[in-house]
Amino acid sequence: MLLTTPFLVKVHFGPKNFSRWIKLGLKQLTIDAGFDEKTIQADQWGNQSCIKANFIKWVKFNPIFHSLSNEEKFPAIVWCLAKKL
Repeated sequence: MLLTTPFLVKVHFGPKNFSRWIKLGLKQLTIDAGFDEKTIQADQWGNQSCIKANFIKWVKFNPIFHSLSNEEKFPAIVWCLAKKL
């Protein structure tokens, strides 16, 4: 199974954040759906500068001026891969 969701809000943990579908929430949802935890891979990616730069028009990527590094607290996409045994 591949499950993805958009996410454009800063992540906060207080005490757990399972309902806004960050990677921990998608993983728990998948476990609750009966998938074996050992088969689940959940992650997220986001980069504020990259997203802001492309809101109005598409910006050509230039590694000298732009970074695609992941900002863990600002995900744009969250995904989960899982396999039922």
